[in-house]
Amino acid sequence: MTNDNRISLIKISRGLKDALNNAGFTIESILGNETSKIAQDLGIDEYVGKIIFTETKKEFAGIVYV
Repeated sequence: MTNDNRISLIKISRGLKDALNNAGFTIESILGNETSKIAQDLGIDEYVGKIIFTETKKEFAGIVYV
């Protein structure tokens, strides 16, 4: 599995970035998932999943995903 290097651009803690990469997330999969799914996959509280989603959206507002 290859890490999505763009995750390093998200303004969240390094530990969360590492967790996202270890779980196989990409920018597209973060933006294409519900915050509850992100939280469930990472084993974290949903409000942290919302933070991840929001910060990703801020950084990559113009990206098109499927």
